Amino acid sequence: MAILDEILDRVSRTRASGRLPVVVFDLDSTLIETAPRHLAILREFVAEAWPDPSVAEVVAGLTTADFGWAVGAPLRRRGVDSPELHEALIRFWFERFFDSDYLRHDTAAPGAVEFVRAVVERGGFAYYLTARHLPEMGLGTVQSLIKLGFPYLDGCSTLQLKPSKSDGDAPFKRAAHAAIAALGGEVIATFENEPGHLNALLDDFPAAAHVRYGHVHSPDAPAPRPEIHHIESFRLA
Repeated sequence: MAILDEILDRVSRTRASGRLPVVVFDLDSTLIETAPRHLAILREFVAEAWPDPSVAEVVAGLTTADFGWAVGAPLRRRGVDSPELHEALIRFWFERFFDSDYLRHDTAAPGAVEFVRAVVERGGFAYYLTARHLPEMGLGTVQSLIKLGFPYLDGCSTLQLKPSKSDGDAPFKRAAHAAIAALGGEVIATFENEPGHLNALLDDFPAAAHVRYGHVHSPDAPAPRPEIHHIESFRLA
């Protein structure tokens, strides 16, 4: 049985036993693909801040499949490596990527909406744990979850964001484990793209299945522990 099917089966069995099955989901680069957001910002950059026809031509040929962690990586791979350009791009990108208005570009990972719905339909509780920060991204995150079709307004899910942009991602997520445990249920599984966060989840919830999605993660990420599963899609067989 594939790991996603195993998780759904365990959700059903846990609920039947009278306990609350909890499944923890990261958002960016896990349930939600951020490549369209990167691409939209890069297109704005060449249109508004860097009017170089040769660069604009390169950007016009890019698709979402070209993007991973860094917004400038597709340009570097095509020989556009001016330090001045990349410094300006990072400043332009930083002012927009963490803004609610740009979350409208995001799309759901393949099969993600259907999988989270399956968790909830079997009596599970979806705990969205994201390092997005509340003041600048809270409203857009709620709107995005609803627009994309993820369970949200049904009493079977919750959303936890960072209180401030200045808070570190790892300390924030580690501290959130106490809130997850306080639900009084049983953590069945966690899903993340960052190996470091998964390693910490494994430490605090050793009985759960921990699953890494895709290959997009921070450049300095540690290796995932061998107990951690890996998937490329949330689609069920």
